[in-house]
Amino acid sequence: MISPLLANVALHGFEEALVSGAPQKRRPAVIRYADDLVVLHEDLETLLKLKARAETWLAEMGLQLKPSKTRITHSLNAYEGRVGFDFLGFSIRQHRVGKYHTRTFRGQPGFKTLIKPSKEACKRHLRRVKAVIRQHRGAPQAALVSALNAVIRGWALYYRTCVAKCTSDRMDAQVFRKLYQWAKWRHPRKFGKWRYGRYWQRQRGRINFGNGTSFLARYADTPIIRHVKVRGDKSPYDEHWLY
Repeated sequence: MISPLLANVALHGFEEALVSGAPQKRRPAVIRYADDLVVLHEDLETLLKLKARAETWLAEMGLQLKPSKTRITHSLNAYEGRVGFDFLGFSIRQHRVGKYHTRTFRGQPGFKTLIKPSKEACKRHLRRVKAVIRQHRGAPQAALVSALNAVIRGWALYYRTCVAKCTSDRMDAQVFRKLYQWAKWRHPRKFGKWRYGRYWQRQRGRINFGNGTSFLARYADTPIIRHVKVRGDKSPYDEHWLY
């Protein structure tokens, strides 16, 4: 795609301009993907200055921050009615837990960071699944299964490194309802039991959508592979996030 490439060319040097002048020990962390940006820092006043610096730098390029997508929030505590943020389809926030459930950080109460698929990303994906099913209303079941498997596996692999198990179960349930409506549209005069027996077959000891030879991939079948934290990594207890 040419759009991310142009964005990288236009925003070259943007990260260095933001962190320049900041003390070495308190430098903000800047994460940018094309024109999506997150700035992390523990001090709210510093973030406000960074936001003003970003607006000045972008104005020289004839660009500006989009107000509806630019906000300051906190990863743990509510700030202006929001907690955490969404970035590249992920929802990122921290949660307080009991002192016996996780390690404390520098004597502070325990917390954990959870990264999940964002609600908007799930809605977008389900709309795409719905469009694929609609396009294959009159197609053989095997063709529908093949088209859906490419979409489902790609989404599941993208989110397999985060806390996505519960989300995967919900997505499987949502897709089942859409597929049942597909079967109902094809056979409006048949009973539900007949439709279920016609399009759902046994696969490795369970019932799955398929014709006996090709079966639908399930989100929950993709194993979750969490990252392993290396000893000595430092994680801030409280961070403000600008994105």
